Amino acid sequence: MSPPATPPPERDWWQFIEDRTVTYNFRGHDQEFLPKDALEEVTARQNIEEAVLRDANLRLNPQERNKLIDTISTKAPKLFATCLYCNFPMKFLKGLLDTGRTDGSLPLAKGDCPDPEYERGFKTTFWGNQKRFNAPFFPLDFHKSLAVGVPIPIQFDEEPENLKGKGAFGVVSKVRIHPSHHSFPKSEINEMASDRSNDETNDKEAKGDIFAMKVIQHQASAVREKEFVTAMSGVEKFDHYARCFASFTLGANYYMIYELADCNLQEFVLIYPDRKSHTFLTTCWLLKQTSGLASALRQIHLPVSSKPTNKLGVPGNEETTGYIHDIKPDNILCYIGKPNCFRLADYSCAKVAKYVASASGNNRRSHQTLSRSGTPNYRAPECHRGGSTSRPYDLWSLGCVFLELLVWFYEGTSAVDEFVEARSGSLYPGGIEDESFYFEDTKNVKRLRGAVVDKIRQLSDTCTGRLKFFLETITMLLKISTLDRLSAPALDDRLKSITYRSDEEVEKGGFPDLDRFLDSHRSDPVSSKHSESESIPQLVEPPSSDWEPAPHITVEPPSSGDESAPRIRVEPPSPDSTT
Repeated sequence: MSPPATPPPERDWWQFIEDRTVTYNFRGHDQEFLPKDALEEVTARQNIEEAVLRDANLRLNPQERNKLIDTISTKAPKLFATCLYCNFPMKFLKGLLDTGRTDGSLPLAKGDCPDPEYERGFKTTFWGNQKRFNAPFFPLDFHKSLAVGVPIPIQFDEEPENLKGKGAFGVVSKVRIHPSHHSFPKSEINEMASDRSNDETNDKEAKGDIFAMKVIQHQASAVREKEFVTAMSGVEKFDHYARCFASFTLGANYYMIYELADCNLQEFVLIYPDRKSHTFLTTCWLLKQTSGLASALRQIHLPVSSKPTNKLGVPGNEETTGYIHDIKPDNILCYIGKPNCFRLADYSCAKVAKYVASASGNNRRSHQTLSRSGTPNYRAPECHRGGSTSRPYDLWSLGCVFLELLVWFYEGTSAVDEFVEARSGSLYPGGIEDESFYFEDTKNVKRLRGAVVDKIRQLSDTCTGRLKFFLETITMLLKISTLDRLSAPALDDRLKSITYRSDEEVEKGGFPDLDRFLDSHRSDPVSSKHSESESIPQLVEPPSSDWEPAPHITVEPPSSGDESAPRIRVEPPSPDSTT
């Protein structure tokens, strides 16, 4: 056997590792770890070769030596780094490998020492230091289950200034993830946002590593939200959907990582109380944002078979769909200055549901639930008194949000507050008071509140062109009967249909649905509240069993060089249209 080559002088790896180790605080506990980029420098193949050559107790021929080096490099770089730091010879590492231990076995138990000669040092030194080299890496679109005790490369200080949102099922906070421990898209510090703190705007190294993290402690909620995010992975290609970059479980908690938003829609209208003072808040901008939300909702409501599977997930299944059931201003995130400013978010009440089809297969509806989801102000009428709900619930909620958004656009934030106050009243005779968009009268008929009808009347006199078309669309969402309400595809098509049209063109077509809405409510009292004893004529028809889905609108943009207006084609609904 030829003698091995003489290795170069040994580097002080202990000092290198000490100098490069960082400490993050995760929920009050210090996390010491060697960052991934430094670990890769320590475990470079050349360093492994030198360490193997330096161990005189390894009596290996060249072929065996190369095989050991290959095995360490591919299967045990973290164990190798631990050996270097704790001054354990490569003979010990070979013993671990010979007994089947690799990086995949981490963390090793105290009884995993392969050689009695090293048992004392293994228990006192090696065992306690192994976690330093085992901080997880979070790839995009991946879920990990982390063992308790593994160092988390996330700076997570649960201080009030880092709190971004708190709901019934989870808390959202601002966190910082070490740059070498994720592959997420880099965030950009937005100079237009007004709520950025000094540490974010001044620390250049921090840019790109700040994210939002949601923590769910309620196990049933965690399972439901994980299932929804997994099944809806294909929606991540759509700009107006808040994408979950990755997630992990640790102990009893479920953690979800998102791009950090500047604010939510509720806060957005407070930041910009008078949109007329800001040149970017135009009619075109508003229609693009609302159309984008409709497109995202359309994708959520579509069968999973039309959505690709990613690493988060479950394979596509053509018999399932999804719904959110908690669309409200607080759950629409805003990324100020970006084209896709508004994004649907928070899926704590969301559900993946099965289609229920008739024997012919022509009448396909999604499974309905009896759970009371969402926030009362934006809750759909069909859930009243324990009624069942499905995808139309989301369309009602979005219509409520759109109406408040249109009030803000024309009249400012103070007018939105007044509109909310005007809606305040009993949900039903003798019942609780809320600011919902509907109520139940003394004849047990569910109706739009007077304040809602009044506001639509007022806006119909103010709005023109495309925004009047948008108002008309809102009235098609705020239908008491789920069968009369627009579906998400129909909503998406309607809003897209005005993308290439001028206000003048839209005006020529008239607003027949808005006119019908106003005519049907013409005898309504002009009031925001109705007393329990008030006798109100029944203007809302009960759901019809002969309901037909809305027609399909297709926009054909003009070809290159053609200056004519785009063509809009209205087609009859297909037999398998769904609610």
